[in-house]
Amino acid sequence: MKPLLPFVLILCLIISVVQVNSKLASVQTVSIQSNQFYINGEVGVLTGFTYIGRFNPVNVTCVLNASNNYLPDSIPCSLKNSQEAWQLFGPTLVTASQSLYYSNTVRLQVTVGYLDPQSDDYSSSYYTEVIKAVNMIRDNGMAVLVCMNWEDWKYLTNVTWTVGPDTTRAWLNLLNGTGWIDDTGILLELFNEPATGGSPCGAESMWTSWQSDFQPIITTLRNFGSKNIMVVPAPRMQRILDATAFDSEGGKSLLDYLLNDPLSSLSYSMHPYPAPIYRVNDECGMGEYNLTDWSRWWGNLVDKVSAPIVISEWYTGGVADLPSCLSLSHQPPSTPAPYGWPDNSVWLSPDIAQQFTQYLLTNGPKGGPISTFGVYVFDVEGYIVADLTNTAFPPTVFDASQTFECGQQISVNGTYDSYQGPGELVKNMFKVMQNQ
Repeated sequence: MKPLLPFVLILCLIISVVQVNSKLASVQTVSIQSNQFYINGEVGVLTGFTYIGRFNPVNVTCVLNASNNYLPDSIPCSLKNSQEAWQLFGPTLVTASQSLYYSNTVRLQVTVGYLDPQSDDYSSSYYTEVIKAVNMIRDNGMAVLVCMNWEDWKYLTNVTWTVGPDTTRAWLNLLNGTGWIDDTGILLELFNEPATGGSPCGAESMWTSWQSDFQPIITTLRNFGSKNIMVVPAPRMQRILDATAFDSEGGKSLLDYLLNDPLSSLSYSMHPYPAPIYRVNDECGMGEYNLTDWSRWWGNLVDKVSAPIVISEWYTGGVADLPSCLSLSHQPPSTPAPYGWPDNSVWLSPDIAQQFTQYLLTNGPKGGPISTFGVYVFDVEGYIVADLTNTAFPPTVFDASQTFECGQQISVNGTYDSYQGPGELVKNMFKVMQNQ
């Protein structure tokens, strides 16, 4: 009898490869029944990350104009990130989230001004690159959520924070002749963080404005023949679906203002960033820090709405460019917001990230997970991936042995420096969500 050692070694290598490679089954179709997604005909969960590698055309330059720059002067122009991401974008980076992070969906951000044929900023070459990017993602067996942005970090000729005819024209341009309308593995996030408002918070005026923005797009795209799932952003920059907590002001919830879809293929999306700026500056009190906030603003509706409620963008970590980085030195003012502070007045990104990922695992339909397919951002170093030059694409971590500070990098395993971040937490969450 021949020795078994070589066979055992080969078997161990095979097992090792299987354990490292978490590539999920190819996504052929995505559909909705009631408040759950069905992937290839079976109940499933969509998991994934935001990519900005096709956010702008490749050769745009950064222009900051004080008259229309909505960012504080202290925050640097983010265009440099999107240009670096453009160079990195491709099958290797896309499939890394699939094979290493238990992801089956890519949220690809694109920009309305470059895709509306009537816009002064329209770019036919950019349109071609977007089409190629989406087709590449589908060819690699992943679903793709195409997200239409009003912003581009360069400040286009006629940028607005609201939905308009340009949004519909951009969508029709993407759907016309591309074959997308019959591919249910392509989902459409109709608009990113609309400024649909109205005061007081959650009043009828807010909801009717929101309805008048999005119902015409849904109707037009369905009449055009689109079979795609449409992901509708929540009002107020995608930060509230239930305003009944503001009962003294007549706050209403989504339940009273559901949109109509002949295919029953809508989903409603949230961006529950834990940024103090939203708590201070928005009477809706959006900064979301704990279970009470998540449940109050949207989570309690998960099993009440006959459509999936999803997270299409979220982040908290050490990158200081965003206001969602929370450390002891980045606390909000001591003056309480109109509706009071969360249960704990000291918030840290590591604690919020830990609690939020746990919340998403068990507060979805029927006590299952909530589909989360836009965690920000995979193709910019330091958010989810600690080192994009490392082919293992190691995740960012929160290191309890080191003080957490916004904008401060730490040494990881003595091999590379990175901001602390939620990469490892999200990876582990997706692994559980996908039953791996």
